[in-house]
Amino acid sequence: MQNKHLNFYLGEITYDDIGQSTSSKVYFSKTKDNKYVIKVFYNFDQGKQEVEILKQLESVAKVPKILFFSAFDNNPIQTRIKKKCFVYVSSFVDGVNAFDLSTKNEFEIMFESLKKFHDLSIQTTLPELSVDFIVQDITAMHKNGEISQEQLCYFINNKPNYQKAFLHGDCTLANILYKNQDCFFIDLSNARQGDIYYDILLMIESLKYNEQVEYLQMFLNAENVILDTKKLTWFAEYYSLKEQRKVDFCV
Repeated sequence: MQNKHLNFYLGEITYDDIGQSTSSKVYFSKTKDNKYVIKVFYNFDQGKQEVEILKQLESVAKVPKILFFSAFDNNPIQTRIKKKCFVYVSSFVDGVNAFDLSTKNEFEIMFESLKKFHDLSIQTTLPELSVDFIVQDITAMHKNGEISQEQLCYFINNKPNYQKAFLHGDCTLANILYKNQDCFFIDLSNARQGDIYYDILLMIESLKYNEQVEYLQMFLNAENVILDTKKLTWFAEYYSLKEQRKVDFCV
């Protein structure tokens, strides 16, 4: 399949490159009558996974609607990139990124929407990110020689209580769009059931990075959480091992 298949489905399109990560590129595209988002994944399984999650969520949460998806022999937008990929087209949400919000009322609405998202009971295909799962994962990393005995003992001896929620999985201000006093969630390839502290960790880092720490307590109140810094550190250590980067969560 090449770009002509997108043209056949959407009509004649124009596009702008609006973002990328290590595994995907995102394009804003438009036809004469409509606007879309085209997301190109070079990790085929991750692309399929995000489509499956969005389809599960579209009837119960504010997320982009999947319109088309397919495998391609190369990037259908930038055809010079000769690499197999998975592509989906979704509706375009003409909202404001949450990192550009400026009023207390806007943040209250956003955090209330996020709390409703966390309260969803949907089970995705990803394994539940419970504290027991994390300990099992850490144990496997130790068996593979990836971490020390001391690190393994830290996770086992400090295992916290489990507070189950539906996780975004990349819970940052950049992945929440605000529109008409409502919020839409994007970049959901890691959404799953798990411990709320995983999303809390990433939101704290995002608030700090975007100089919005003044709204941290509002976020915790919306989640009905009294912050446990020992538990937060436990999750930060796990995230650092998995993602190979430190999380800046000290406020």
